[in-house]
Amino acid sequence: MLISSALRTKQATIEALRNDHTDIVVAASWLPLGATLDKTNTRLATWPRESLPPKPFSSQDEVVGRVIRQSVLQNQPIVPDLLVDSGKIGGALPLVIPPGMRAMSIPVTPVSDMAGMILPHSRVDVLVTTSAGVTSSNIERTAIVLQNIEVVAVQTALETASNEPQPAEVVTLLVSPAEAEQLGAAIRLGTLQLAMRNYADQKEVFTAGVYAGQLLGPPPAPLVVQQAPPAVAPRPVRRQSSRVIEVFRDGKERQTVSFSNDRPRGNQSSGSGLESELELPDAASAPNHETDASQ
Repeated sequence: MLISSALRTKQATIEALRNDHTDIVVAASWLPLGATLDKTNTRLATWPRESLPPKPFSSQDEVVGRVIRQSVLQNQPIVPDLLVDSGKIGGALPLVIPPGMRAMSIPVTPVSDMAGMILPHSRVDVLVTTSAGVTSSNIERTAIVLQNIEVVAVQTALETASNEPQPAEVVTLLVSPAEAEQLGAAIRLGTLQLAMRNYADQKEVFTAGVYAGQLLGPPPAPLVVQQAPPAVAPRPVRRQSSRVIEVFRDGKERQTVSFSNDRPRGNQSSGSGLESELELPDAASAPNHETDASQ
């Protein structure tokens, strides 16, 4: 009788516990925004009736194929408020776009997305480097075109379970229609880069941009090599000096004769020392010596 009574008491306790708990559908692991539910990422868990969430699902078949509108933690109950309405599934991205805003994707490189450190919900500035609008095609200008822009997706992920770097080729930004026009023009103009902001830094800063020449300085002036003028042979200087001497002949005649130094020297006589230093005129130009003393 004692054993039978104890067994009946234990069975009643078990039944009471069963009546106080029920099985509901919970997430089997962390689920990002936009995830599609199936029997691998959900499971049934026993939950106290007194702490049940509103309108829980009691069967996995009820949630298979449904899309969640926000990230879900492991063991978190799946409820209708977490799911997109059936028949209105158009992708998860429209769920996070506020009214009046637009989502626009831009191409990035391992450098321009800061080696994968830019994650969903980061705040960034968009810079463009282009040679358009400058006087020379080999001069580039870099300027900030958009500031304090929220990243809504990296590659195809709208959420991330950790802050680990995630290299991507596409980053989706949340912009206004006017900013979307600026971003579209910047994509066509040149190369885009992203600069990450602090979450608390909401201030916009005006900048005039920078030219490549301002960073490197003006180009050096070309070196001009001065060539020496061709050598010109000096012109010989012709001396025009002359000498005037007075000649006495036979003690009777006296004559004044001029001799130029530029005339070639003739034969020198062995007469007086005076004649040895002078050039004698030829017969045609010599003065008439047959003059008397009176002349």
